[in-house]
This record gives sequence, structure tokens and C-alpha cells, in this order.
Amino acid sequence: MKKLKQTKHLKALLHILATPYGVSEKSINRAANKMSGRNVPTDLDRQNNIKFIKPRVKKLAPDGSRYSIYQLEDIEQVYKLITLTKQHCLIHNFEAIKQNYFDSAIQAYEAYFKAETAKKG
Repeated sequence: MKKLKQTKHLKALLHILATPYGVSEKSINRAANKMSGRNVPTDLDRQNNIKFIKPRVKKLAPDGSRYSIYQLEDIEQVYKLITLTKQHCLIHNFEAIKQNYFDSAIQAYEAYFKAETAKKG
């Protein structure tokens, strides 16, 4: 049971790394088969000092419900999340994620942050 919980947590971390434009509670739920995806970004901030953009972007779902988008604040947070993900794999005896996965995440985030800065400037 504990291994399953840790596997779901790893999937949630990888989902955040793969999504520079931000994740929602529902997208985390789908990616990691979790029941409360909202807790993942909150816990990352509280327990690991990994910062997300505040105030969060609020969106309206097709059914009329509101949801929040959780986006990493800057490239430093991406590096912190990568380090945490590697530690998580090590601690729970998961097969190590290949470095090129992390390299592509870094490239995607750098491109995203550069585009966002260009929009603002």
C-alpha cells in the first residue's frame, strides 16, 4: 500500500515537471490516480519550499465550476523539484528517471518562462 502511494506521488511530481504552463487538481488526479491533486502543490510548498505562482490563475470549467492552475514560480523551483524527484526515486527504490527527461523538462520550462517574459515586456 505504501509503495502504491509513493508511486502516485512520483507520477504527480513528473506531471508537474512535464507541464510548464501549469497543472490543475484534476490533471494531477488523472495523471497520478490521486483523489486530491490539490494537496500535491500545497505540500511541495509547505514541506519542500518549492514555490508556485501566487495568486493562482483561476479558470472556469465547461461545467461552470472553478479551478486553480498551479505553476512553478521560476527555473530555480524546477531544479528543486528535479532534485526532490531524484531523492524520491532513491529513497523508495524506484528505477532512476533518465537524465534526458529532466533535461527536456528544463528546456521546456526555460522556453515557457522566456515566452512569458516576452509577453509581459
